[in-house]
Amino acid sequence: MGYVPLGSLRTESALDTSGQNPGNWTTEISVNDVSRVAVAEIYHAVVEGNLPGAFATIAIGIRTFSFTQPLSGADWDPVNPPLLNPGQTVYFFWNTPHGTGSAPVVTTWWRFDPVVPGNR
Repeated sequence: MGYVPLGSLRTESALDTSGQNPGNWTTEISVNDVSRVAVAEIYHAVVEGNLPGAFATIAIGIRTFSFTQPLSGADWDPVNPPLLNPGQTVYFFWNTPHGTGSAPVVTTWWRFDPVVPGNR
């Protein structure tokens, strides 16, 4: 059996509240907003907005996972999608101060593997 799609989630950035990117735009995506299975994954993301040349460090909780450096819009298509459990948070920590440019918007695409224990 193949992956089962969970749909997409469009998230607008706001002033950082994580304490990991003070004063800057941060996109905060809770796995609980998308999935209730044991293990889900983001297999694709689209980034829109903000300033040309802005970039984001992508973290899962407090651990850096990847980065994106769009020129006013791009996509993020990880070769090895992050496996995420309920309760985890994915962050896009933007290098631009909150209030400059437009709020970055990240649309994430989710799926799960029904073969994984707990996903059945």
